Amino acid sequence: MLDGVFTPAQASRGERTFSDVCAACHDTGEFSGGRFRISWVGRPVGELFETISTLMPEADPGSLSPAEYAAIVAYLLQVNNYPAGDTDLPTNVRALGQLEIVSPPAQ
Repeated sequence: MLDGVFTPAQASRGERTFSDVCAACHDTGEFSGGRFRISWVGRPVGELFETISTLMPEADPGSLSPAEYAAIVAYLLQVNNYPAGDTDLPTNVRALGQLEIVSPPAQ
């Protein structure tokens, strides 16, 4: 279950970073709803974090800080209707690997 694994403030930081860095090539529709479920449900959050942090931004992969990548992941979870909590999503891939992405709550 992904209840409360990120904070609203972290997701807000992720939204700003997505807007500043990612939105030139991507929109949130690519990472929400059915597309998100097909690609990520049943996989660990760590895989999503690693994919984004090693491949993006395309012109300069890995150029953001781990905290910025974690904030983007938090934002994508928020976009998919996962509820926020009191603790930021960690930046440690091992810890993120313990969090399985489950079907998003009904919207």
